[in-house]
Amino acid sequence: MNSLCFYHNADLDGLCSAAIVKHFVKNVNVDFYGINYGDAFPWDKIEDYDSIIMVDWTLQPFDELIKLANMKELTVIDHHKSVAEEYALRQDELRFMG
Repeated sequence: MNSLCFYHNADLDGLCSAAIVKHFVKNVNVDFYGINYGDAFPWDKIEDYDSIIMVDWTLQPFDELIKLANMKELTVIDHHKSVAEEYALRQDELRFMG
């Protein structure tokens, strides 16, 4: 399985999160892609991957995250309050696989 990990590249939370993924995810080939809020999401980069991991960064608007969850196996680890609130309101629209 090939995974692509998006991580927030603008602060230490994101950089450390990516390092933790790299350390603990051993049975899967994981590539990393640093991204910041406001950056365009690289839809063309995800084609060759079976799963997507997002740490300390979540695709916005939330409709785009739902679209991605319907395309690929998706893991999101994000501690930001706004993401948790949006997830609580719309979790029935997401299909997380794992």
